[in-house]
Amino acid sequence: MPANRYWVPGKNCGIFFGRIKYIWRPLDGTEQLFDLEVDPGEIHDLSPDPDWGKTLAKWRKRMINELRERPEGFTDGIKLLTGRQYDPAMHFIEEYKTTQ
Repeated sequence: MPANRYWVPGKNCGIFFGRIKYIWRPLDGTEQLFDLEVDPGEIHDLSPDPDWGKTLAKWRKRMINELRERPEGFTDGIKLLTGRQYDPAMHFIEEYKTTQ
């Protein structure tokens, strides 16, 4: 199932579907995981909770798949790569290329 996604330029990338929301910050590699059904205000980050480890890994893999084609090099296809910044100009360049 395709997930909804969003990018906040220079800040974070997020994907969500149903009750789960995963956020990854490319500059420092910080991750957050939320269960929106029980925590719609996104107050309790589940990423450090070992009981949510498998879910976190699943959503990290989804993020890798989402970012695979991005020009910034956020992933090598196996793991997320930190220290890179989202470049909205690159997004529009790539979008333009695909419509030509």
